[in-house]
Amino acid sequence: MESTQKKELKDGEHVAFVGPSGGGETAGNLPPYDGNPDAGHGMELVE
Repeated sequence: MESTQKKELKDGEHVAFVGPSGGGETAGNLPPYDGNPDAGHGMELVE
């Protein structure tokens, strides 16, 4: 699952976990988690 999540984020959603780059609203809301609101959150929940 981490492969798909990482690919999706790196494909174009990379800005989501970046935060300050563009997706500051979503990423900026979950940066303390692990910098990755989607990948970090999903990975933690899955694991």
